[in-house]
Amino acid sequence: MDRLVFSRCKDPTYSHIAFHSPHVYPQDSSRFPQHTHDVVELLLFQDGQACYDVEGKSYPLYPNTLIITRPGVIHQIRLTGDATYERYVLRLDLKEHMPEQYPILEKLPDVMLLEADHPIVQIFHRMDAYYRQLSTQEYSEVLNLMIREIIYNLVIAVRKKETAEALPEHPMLRKIVAYI
Repeated sequence: MDRLVFSRCKDPTYSHIAFHSPHVYPQDSSRFPQHTHDVVELLLFQDGQACYDVEGKSYPLYPNTLIITRPGVIHQIRLTGDATYERYVLRLDLKEHMPEQYPILEKLPDVMLLEADHPIVQIFHRMDAYYRQLSTQEYSEVLNLMIREIIYNLVIAVRKKETAEALPEHPMLRKIVAYI
């Protein structure tokens, strides 16, 4: 069942955040036509057979694929098999929530395949668990911290990518520079 934790209509204090605990849908691509959002959408794909279509590119989705959709970008989830489709979704106005980190969006890929033990995957699972165990006030405080943690993990990913791109091509030199 879809649970909207914070939205413009439920809690005006946190109008810039919406977290949906796992959506589970039967196979039906018509539920997901092309669309845009006026906020950042982070979608953590959990299960099913689907592709993410964005700006003329199509990405197959695997468990723990993080999709990063920027505001105003036309995108779509296209189901490709008979399996149910399960995901976590976090929508937030990054300009309002963490304006100093908004420029990071330009450096992020559209899709990141994460390991099951990656901090971002674990944070999404904890968000869902805390939702069931905490009061609304407690959860709102924790959610804000967890969102900051997700964003900082994305900052770390960008820095690692930039460092890797700056390393020399020769494998031995790469190891030496990485060690330093």
